[in-house]
Amino acid sequence: MTRPSLLLPVLLLLLLAGCGTQEAAPPDSPASPQAVRGTVRYDSGNTVSPCRISDYYIDSNEGVYVFVDYPDYYQSNGNGAAELIRQAAYNGWTMEALTEYPNTTVTVDYEVTRNDARYFSAAFLFCAITQGGAHPASNEYAVTIDRTEDKRVLLSDLVSFDSPGDLERLIPEAFTALGNWFDLPPLEELASRFTESLTYDEGKNFYLTEDNLCLIVSDGRYHYVLEAPLASLPLSSEP
Repeated sequence: MTRPSLLLPVLLLLLLAGCGTQEAAPPDSPASPQAVRGTVRYDSGNTVSPCRISDYYIDSNEGVYVFVDYPDYYQSNGNGAAELIRQAAYNGWTMEALTEYPNTTVTVDYEVTRNDARYFSAAFLFCAITQGGAHPASNEYAVTIDRTEDKRVLLSDLVSFDSPGDLERLIPEAFTALGNWFDLPPLEELASRFTESLTYDEGKNFYLTEDNLCLIVSDGRYHYVLEAPLASLPLSSEP
């Protein structure tokens, strides 16, 4: 996924250049005295599939720059699943809430991890950087859509487990951590933290690839991704 520190200049360039089909566009000068808000929808003539949508808010006087990106999703019978994806990108926030902090840049970027006849899955990266702040705030989350029913998928729709304890025992046996972590917590600890997170939302802490299931786990400092081949898991439905 794109590094948050590199995302803002790229988005500003695209927005100010008017790339793609737009519902609204920022003014030519980012130093405009008025705050601007709109949505950029990139047309189907580009090489990215699915197309990218970017909601933005720019107030240069207050130093507020917000860009929430999410994938376009077409369905012939309505836009219910498309709205689920947009809501997933905001992760419980609203644009109004994201613009309340002066001298802060907020970006939400994403990567589509699976897009076939059965499942659409995307992972999101949230980053907020405040001028003068010690560290950026970040979060990772995801959404998976069952294309045959146009509904959000929960983990229990994919993996068969009778209780959180069953899942907690399965994770250290079947999953491995992605990336080179020199201080990776024990998988048993990450498994416990992951099952605790299911209490709040069973649909935003995992995503699918073509062959794997990936779990997003936070220990309060970092976000880790644990991966397992779908073929190695007790599945509730055909992957």
